[in-house]
Amino acid sequence: MSVCRHQATSVIVNGLRRRGSCAGCPSPRSLGSGPFLPRATAFTLPEVIGSLMILSVVMVAIGSTIVMASRALPGREVGHGTTIKQAKVVQQIVEDLSSATRFLGHGETMVRFMVDDRDGNGTQDTLTYQWSGTQGMPLTLQFNNAAALELFDDVRYFNLEYLVEPRRRPARVLMVCDGPDGVSSDDTKRIERLKSLGVTVARIEDSASQDAYDAAVAVHDVVYVPSHIQSRELRDKLHHCPIGVVSEHRQQIANLGIATNFCRVASNDQIAMVSTAHSITGGLPSGYIPLSTDAPLARIHGTVAPGAQILVRSSTGNHPALVVVEKGATLVDGGEALGRRVQLPWGTGPEFNFEELTVAAMELAIRAIDWAAGNQVVAVVGINLHGSGETTPMMETKVAIMNRPTVAGP
Repeated sequence: MSVCRHQATSVIVNGLRRRGSCAGCPSPRSLGSGPFLPRATAFTLPEVIGSLMILSVVMVAIGSTIVMASRALPGREVGHGTTIKQAKVVQQIVEDLSSATRFLGHGETMVRFMVDDRDGNGTQDTLTYQWSGTQGMPLTLQFNNAAALELFDDVRYFNLEYLVEPRRRPARVLMVCDGPDGVSSDDTKRIERLKSLGVTVARIEDSASQDAYDAAVAVHDVVYVPSHIQSRELRDKLHHCPIGVVSEHRQQIANLGIATNFCRVASNDQIAMVSTAHSITGGLPSGYIPLSTDAPLARIHGTVAPGAQILVRSSTGNHPALVVVEKGATLVDGGEALGRRVQLPWGTGPEFNFEELTVAAMELAIRAIDWAAGNQVVAVVGINLHGSGETTPMMETKVAIMNRPTVAGP
């Protein structure tokens, strides 16, 4: 290595003392070009690879910790599955309610209604959704009279709300007629008189089968039983009728469960009002009211059902004459009335002349029909369901019922 023969010099550059060399010595950097900067350093390739490997191990460890912690959260997977199941149950209720044709009973934790034929037997079927109201008990679904099935085995809250509106169409009356030989003159009188009061009337023979009655009842609002039909033909076909029944017939009163014995002929043509608080008698004058110009009236001879309400008594003897039974009330046999029942204070037999009824009597008749038919319909049902688990959200929805099914109401 050669040594410079020139004397080295010290030079001040930008305030810094630098050792220099003579002009004849080679220099990698000119002294006048600026301050001297040290050479930049960098990681070698093996260092970079090693760092990335360590970082990868750390990230995997962090990810595993997060997954384990999330799995340790209480009820996470259970809550997710419960929410899905809860949504499916609510959707099923919505679909069934949307096709309801008639409400047979409703409350905050129970609803029973009819739908079109689902089991292929040609008649409508009944669905019942019910919860006991006790947390932890199941929500069940019953099809007709079969055993109830559990839809949701652990319910914290289930509530139903109803928007009920007045019915916008006339009551559909199914009138029982005597025999297969066409419509009798008595039947014609009743049909024309009832139609003049604003209802629609269809007829069914007293001898028709139980299946025929069940099918006809499904598309009507109330059954009207005249006094002249054959009780031995009708028998107890209307005992379990799910819609209202208005009867003139003195022998059918026992088959309907309204009283224990037949009606008998009253000795006059007047009644004594007992209650004007009911929708059938509300607004009518108190005291004695004539109901017939000549035909004798009827009085109930026997014990009325525990759930019956006496609205009118005979003007002599103080016997029950006009009696009603609300849906769900107790009948004479201890059973429950599946529909509303009315026993009218006339119709003592085939000799009874319907045309001799007064205006006041026909007012009672049409009110009885409207009441027994149910003068309200269900428009909307609100559904609230909360399944098990603290993390499961409350599910709320509303369903509009386009069929406007009738429902029991005052």
